[in-house]
Amino acid sequence: MNVEDYYKGLVNYTYSESKKYFTHDLDDDYQLFIIWQNGRSCEDEIIQAIKLNFNIVSSISMQWSKKNAVQNFNRFYKAIDNPQISDKAETMGEGEFLCLVVKDNAPEYHYRKTVSGAIELVNSKTVKIKREVREICGGYYVHSTASPEEFYEQAILLFGEELLKEILDCRHDVLVFHQDLKGADGWSGFPELFTTLKYASKYLVLRNFEFLPFDFFNNDKDVDVLCENVMDFISASNSKVLSLTNGGAKLIVKIENKEVPFDIRFIGDDYYHSSWERDMLEQRIKTINNVYKPRLDDYFFSLLYHAVLQKPEIKPIYVQRFASISNELQLDFFDVSKLNDKRYIASIIEGFFVFKNYLYTNPKDPEVYVNYSALKYLPKELGGKKSKKLKSLIRLAVPRVFIDIIPSNIKIKAHRLIS
Repeated sequence: MNVEDYYKGLVNYTYSESKKYFTHDLDDDYQLFIIWQNGRSCEDEIIQAIKLNFNIVSSISMQWSKKNAVQNFNRFYKAIDNPQISDKAETMGEGEFLCLVVKDNAPEYHYRKTVSGAIELVNSKTVKIKREVREICGGYYVHSTASPEEFYEQAILLFGEELLKEILDCRHDVLVFHQDLKGADGWSGFPELFTTLKYASKYLVLRNFEFLPFDFFNNDKDVDVLCENVMDFISASNSKVLSLTNGGAKLIVKIENKEVPFDIRFIGDDYYHSSWERDMLEQRIKTINNVYKPRLDDYFFSLLYHAVLQKPEIKPIYVQRFASISNELQLDFFDVSKLNDKRYIASIIEGFFVFKNYLYTNPKDPEVYVNYSALKYLPKELGGKKSKKLKSLIRLAVPRVFIDIIPSNIKIKAHRLIS
């Protein structure tokens, strides 16, 4: 596999009942060991122990700038304004450190409990060797990854895409690099940011991705993102956090020396139903410019949901998009001229929800607008406000087993008749 073929979410694991361990479906298993500055007095012994268990692909010395060292540690360990990270920088040393890129020719994956208490599927040999080499000089002067996801996420921040290609191809000839994590002083442009995010965050741009990555500043003022893990996104993008709650995050990312607002949504924030958020991320599409967007059907229905249920009125540009996308998807039931008919649009959303088993969810972010004049037409059992007294009586009278076998299209028609 070429480096550029990797993306966050690519890896799949399978369990062997005969061998009693998990393996992944990548061609190679790369891992990263780092000997921080204050552990380098023991590096010969540490390297020897690593060499006995792995094939060392590359050995690279790196030096972070003094002004960004604490920030780099903060991003690397995914901590926001954490005083312990400042202590870690001092404890580990802010000077030159050694990176060892290794390859495990016979990786075995097992569930292990991490220091944070999380239970994760990890390369058990990597975890074992890290513990052993830490005992050589005491403390936590040695860091390691424990999965392909961690390797690519951290390697892309340390080295960048081009250098990582050279490292894995064994063709780089510079042994010492004086550079910070990617994006430490901001991003040269959206292309550099989205290249990094591809490796480090499972995300998609919800709306207006049409202008990315080359024409944002002439057309938009912020970026709306859905991601799997908000800390992955913050760390990878080097964001300044304005607010972070269980309902979303407001971030600032420095791009082309401009402060660009990012509005972040993530699984479980109820901006959309969590099942829908998860499905959108699983079905996302990558553009030729490394920007992830929703699949076309997800884009249409999520934009319709947003425009009608989360906004007081529909933007003209959305009307154009609804017309274009409905034509491309051949949605013969959709009439763009009825966009202002809230009952009609609610029936479209209702039909989609019944098919997908999604619900309307009240967003945890109190700043998200709720259009009750449209929500009142969505049935209560789908999260809306529409009264269903008659339907409740029918449910009492009709056994559940018969309701379950009714085709979806008949259910939708019945919903409308008894509403």
